[in-house]
Amino acid sequence: MSKKRIITSPLIILLVSVFSIGCVSSDTVPTTSTKEEPKQIELTIGNIRNYIQLEGSFTEGQFTMYQGSDAYIFRNHAEAMLNLDAYSVVPGKYSNVEIEIVVSSKDSAFTYMNDYGNYWHLIDDGEDAKEIRFSFRLGADGRFSKKYQVQCWNNTDKLAGNAEIEVVRVTGTYIQE
Repeated sequence: MSKKRIITSPLIILLVSVFSIGCVSSDTVPTTSTKEEPKQIELTIGNIRNYIQLEGSFTEGQFTMYQGSDAYIFRNHAEAMLNLDAYSVVPGKYSNVEIEIVVSSKDSAFTYMNDYGNYWHLIDDGEDAKEIRFSFRLGADGRFSKKYQVQCWNNTDKLAGNAEIEVVRVTGTYIQE
């Protein structure tokens, strides 16, 4: 039995030596990090819907009639709230994203211009605006939500329903994680 131990002992010593050399040599070889930089994608009108969902609706539509200083002059207008929501549909972050949109209604009651030459517009834009058009900035998480008040002079429509959103300009980047 003692011969078997003597034969196996050199074999064990050889294996331990080879293993030790392998461990030492792997520690002395410099390693490089394989961590990739996050992929950045420039957002455009053509690709924005792949990253951001835009939803809008018109609510609280109402019609108001005003009588002017002359008893025969009436001025009326319709108002509504435009509820806009934007949110990311893919995981990642957004950097300096600004989106400009034009909004209309999918419903037949909405026309940009009525018979009197007046347009639906944001109240903040003033009476001469010819469309509901504005820009907004996304947060880094890809979210945005806001209510806008819209109106149209000399109009009796009560605007309600889903909004149709056309993206007309996009700047910024999506950062894939």
